[in-house]
Amino acid sequence: MYVEVSAQNLSISEVRLLYLQSVQSEDQAKNFHKILGKQDLNKDMRMLGYSGVSTCLLAKYAFLPTTKLTFFKDGKNLIEKSIVAAPNEVELRFLRLSIQINAPAILGYKEHIEQDKQFVIKKFNEKGALDQDLKKIIYDFMINNKLCASGELIK
Repeated sequence: MYVEVSAQNLSISEVRLLYLQSVQSEDQAKNFHKILGKQDLNKDMRMLGYSGVSTCLLAKYAFLPTTKLTFFKDGKNLIEKSIVAAPNEVELRFLRLSIQINAPAILGYKEHIEQDKQFVIKKFNEKGALDQDLKKIIYDFMINNKLCASGELIK
């Protein structure tokens, strides 16, 4: 399913949906990146984190190795900047985890996997810590990537 949204003041739910779609195709990844480029990224650190993820996803579809590396490094820097600004924001830690799990080992971006995984599981299981949309996204990701057993996550 492809959802088209305007570039003005996206809700976090719309951004999450665009993120999930962007993993599926190059066109959707480019659209996601373009739309995020029109957002106020300093208003909400989650938007900055999603901008980092969208930049990393462009690396997936780039042809030249140097372009891939540039996109990845730029995206990584945005993700890290967002986490420094909001270290207890579970959504940011989840985004970093999703990139690190899927990044090639040669890029050397694997150092926070276990820490982020434990943080996300802990927050997932805290009553009222996450909205239902985010819980579903995290649950599906953690189970599909075999990062934990379904029993570790309390729905």
